Amino acid sequence: MLPRLRGDGGQAIVEFLIVVPALLLLVVGLLEFGTAWRTSQVVTNTAREGARIAVLPPPQGTLTNVLDAIDVRLASSGLDPALAAVEILCDAGSGADCFGPGRAGTATDVQIEYPHTFIFLGPLVGLWGGEEDRFGTVTIRSNIVMRNE
Repeated sequence: MLPRLRGDGGQAIVEFLIVVPALLLLVVGLLEFGTAWRTSQVVTNTAREGARIAVLPPPQGTLTNVLDAIDVRLASSGLDPALAAVEILCDAGSGADCFGPGRAGTATDVQIEYPHTFIFLGPLVGLWGGEEDRFGTVTIRSNIVMRNE
């Protein structure tokens, strides 16, 4: 009669195969949401910097100076300025109408929208049959209002 072969050597492999994907998903999720949080902070600080320049009296506070400062700030933070949608609003309308003499005491609103793409989680959701485009990219928005000097 042959002896039964029983051992628990395979148990460790099975447990490892169950735990490792969950841990990898947790670590990748933390990294992905950390980069999204960083992008959100960069967009908020960039909008704040743009609004700060927008409310300065001429010649410092011009549309060109605001847009240049926003582009420089985004580029120095590793984000592509071409992807940012920037809108400057005020009581007079938008864009160049917001700059000029006689604006003291009024408010200027700088709005920035920037798409953030999840590098790993978006395609991972697509593998499970979800809509990759729906989860793969989110739009990060920031809206800063400051009073003109």
